[in-house]
Amino acid sequence: MSESVWFEQVDTALIKFVKQHITVAGDTVDCRVRKPDEDFKKEDYPIVSLYNVYSKRDDFRRCPNDVKVSMDEERKVLIMEKPCLPYNLFYQIDFWAMMQSHMNEMLFRWVSATNGGRDFNLPVIDTGGNNRTCYCMCKEDFKKSDLVTGNTRIFHSFLTYRIYVEIDENVRTEEALITEIAVNTKQEV
Repeated sequence: MSESVWFEQVDTALIKFVKQHITVAGDTVDCRVRKPDEDFKKEDYPIVSLYNVYSKRDDFRRCPNDVKVSMDEERKVLIMEKPCLPYNLFYQIDFWAMMQSHMNEMLFRWVSATNGGRDFNLPVIDTGGNNRTCYCMCKEDFKKSDLVTGNTRIFHSFLTYRIYVEIDENVRTEEALITEIAVNTKQEV
């Protein structure tokens, strides 16, 4: 059974996390995943958008050897499992508002929920339905990129996070188990 965490699981978890923690004037703030091939257009502010910037295999966390899961002495086999393939997903989390006070409240709520905005453990449900957490590490401090058109100003702040995930398809194999060792003590000259 698969126990992977990938884009869909992280998207779902981040949306849930934002809706649980980010409020403005007591109201939950909407959260959406931004598609790379379309412009972000939303008339109802405040809002939080998520954007997957890129992904990268994490060879530092990779285990090169299969892992022993169980042993069947009767059949003389070891059940081995391929280790998960660790990846880092890089997400940009954008905060949008029409009023500075709304932006201030969203950023305050985010910082309060994420250890000062630096790092946090994101609760996720993997592809096998198991509850897990993914470590999220902030790459930089908040950046501002307000949009001004005529007399209209849209306040915009964003953070980029590295999110640690794994592709774990639970690929198992059987290997021969050595149960007896015979030592030849007779030497011929």
